[in-house]
Amino acid sequence: MSFSSLLISTCDIQAKSASLSGYEKVVSWADVATGVPCRHDSDNSPKIQDGVVRENSDDDVFFFEPDVEIARGNRIVEDGLSFDVIKVNKSYDGSGVHHLEVRARQVDDR
Repeated sequence: MSFSSLLISTCDIQAKSASLSGYEKVVSWADVATGVPCRHDSDNSPKIQDGVVRENSDDDVFFFEPDVEIARGNRIVEDGLSFDVIKVNKSYDGSGVHHLEVRARQVDDR
């Protein structure tokens, strides 16, 4: 089974731009890639560090092919829901980057 066959969903990747309207800065989002194959999972398990601190996370994880252009500060839109990209992790195998694991958090689009 290839990694690509595990990417069962598609999403759009957006980048933020800002413009000036009078004295106010207006932020807008524009697609930089559409129909990108991905796999979406949630990471809501508790994390324990140093045996003392327990932290719950409501982050989601998206998996992508290694050649997908995505960076912290971008936005993922899947099934009408928006997720802000928090971190992009490259997962390596014996020959290079195997896939990308992207941590993202769902946001209101208002």
